Amino acid sequence: MKLVLAIVNNDDSAVAASALTQEGFFVTKLSTTGGFLMVGNTTLLIGTEDDNVKRIKEVLQKYCSTRKQVAVSSNSFGKGLHHDGLGDEVTVGQKIGDSDKFVSAPIHATVSGKVTAVGDIKLANGIITKGVTIESDGEMKMCEDIKPPVVTNKEELCAAIRESGLVGLGGAGFPTHVKLNVPADKKIDTLIINAAECEPFITVDYRECIENSENVLKGVEKVRQLLGIEKVVIAIEDNKPKVFEIMKEIADRDNDIGDAIKLMTLRSQYPQGAEKMMVQSATGRRVPPGKLPADVGCLVMNVASAAFIGRYMRTGRPLVSRSMTVDGSAIKEPKNVRVPIGTSIQEII
Repeated sequence: MKLVLAIVNNDDSAVAASALTQEGFFVTKLSTTGGFLMVGNTTLLIGTEDDNVKRIKEVLQKYCSTRKQVAVSSNSFGKGLHHDGLGDEVTVGQKIGDSDKFVSAPIHATVSGKVTAVGDIKLANGIITKGVTIESDGEMKMCEDIKPPVVTNKEELCAAIRESGLVGLGGAGFPTHVKLNVPADKKIDTLIINAAECEPFITVDYRECIENSENVLKGVEKVRQLLGIEKVVIAIEDNKPKVFEIMKEIADRDNDIGDAIKLMTLRSQYPQGAEKMMVQSATGRRVPPGKLPADVGCLVMNVASAAFIGRYMRTGRPLVSRSMTVDGSAIKEPKNVRVPIGTSIQEII
């Protein structure tokens, strides 16, 4: 005998239980809560002979499906959903959430498929926020309206970056267009590209430099040029010599970029990637308590954010995915993965 435990979405539980009952299986339903987003689900308990396990799995696969959930955090990004049509089809890159708040960024569909729910959801930190649930069709169809932005000055750059939905990819998630919109009374003379990993084990910034170095430098040059910044420091930890070599090769090849950029190796130590520590390590300047890097003439940007800007200027594709490291003693196969934003940690693991 086998006891099959199947954790399914609440929306699928009734039809799945009915189908299993029609197949002659005895099913017990338990309401449960789980997953990174703390959403409700149903646990089905099915007792059966060993030979029937395969058939049970077939029924569950037929009537149950995974769902992609995209959340707009009311605390960080303001309130208000742009899209509220249940049953509507959406495509990758289509705007589904926005806010009229300055410190905000629009949200785009990260998978193509059907909108199955719009309303309150609970995040892992307990915050209740607005969210759009999209049932993926598995096709990842791109929005036909996507096109590269036309950017010729600082105002157009900030507007384009806001429209892209870019928030800091180093971890803080602060809207990048707000950081680039430097107040008139602040004089920025140094752009610091932070290529130091923020935590032990993480290697996404390293891979970004290796695999997308051209985009990194193109993004750096666009920001430097349109914001009128004199110097650029790309800070790389000394345990990543390959990154230094690749960046130097590209910078030397492109005179427009290379003349303004300084590559700097920093001692690999924790927390080297912290913003204020990065400013001091790269420039020798100290950011006073309660102040920002802009108060000492610096603008700090994560290397993945710079790479995104370079790529966005070329393709117009908004922020719909990001790289992340999955590692630790509980992980069977540690690796870096590229995942659609809104994917649950449970699914990634």
